[in-house]
Amino acid sequence: ENQFNGCGCGSGRERMVRKRATRRSAAGGIDGWLSENVYNWYQGTGLGRAPLMLLEFSGHGVPWLLFSACTFAFLQESLNDKVYRSVALHLLCGLVTDLLFIAVVKPLVRRQRPKYDSGKQLGSVHSIDQFSFPSGHATRCVFVAIFSTIVSDRLGVGSQALSAGLLIWACAVCVSRVFLGRHYVGDVLAGIMIGCLNAGIIALAFQPTARVDTLRSEMLALVADLTSRVAGNKA
Repeated sequence: ENQFNGCGCGSGRERMVRKRATRRSAAGGIDGWLSENVYNWYQGTGLGRAPLMLLEFSGHGVPWLLFSACTFAFLQESLNDKVYRSVALHLLCGLVTDLLFIAVVKPLVRRQRPKYDSGKQLGSVHSIDQFSFPSGHATRCVFVAIFSTIVSDRLGVGSQALSAGLLIWACAVCVSRVFLGRHYVGDVLAGIMIGCLNAGIIALAFQPTARVDTLRSEMLALVADLTSRVAGNKA
């Protein structure tokens, strides 16, 4: 009787595993079908790969890491740039957490890239970038756009046009990942959610260390002083 019950439990567990595998297969099948159709549609437009490759480079991790690190390093304390140094530092931290998350999750999930993906990615790391889920470009670009929008609104700097431009750029990069055949739609959607979460966490941790209006007035005074000196030299 114990053996019979054990066999029954075992067969029940096996049925549950098979059902879950079937559901995952069905979901993956829909994702794959949709992604391939979107990819084929773009190929039929004749627009080519050049604009997509440009978007791919714009969302690469290395340029953004260098930009945020150099911005943080070169802002001088003598100009009282503590606020912008804090922004650059938090941007850098968010980019690092993004890369760490991608480096851990991709090898764990091990979802292969679409079979129609052609051409090597710029600056790719094969051990990580050979896998598809989630889209690292989507997580990174969405993080940059959302974090920049939240911080600029909180500090009262920038403009709505700049925030809108960043959001449009992030959306364009996300869509381009499917057009280029690098990712499935599901990879990109997951990347968008992760990027939003990362941006929210980093924005909550952001605490400016100086008033931006004070910083702005000091920088304007510096520009006015330099302008007057240049005018005096010309005279």
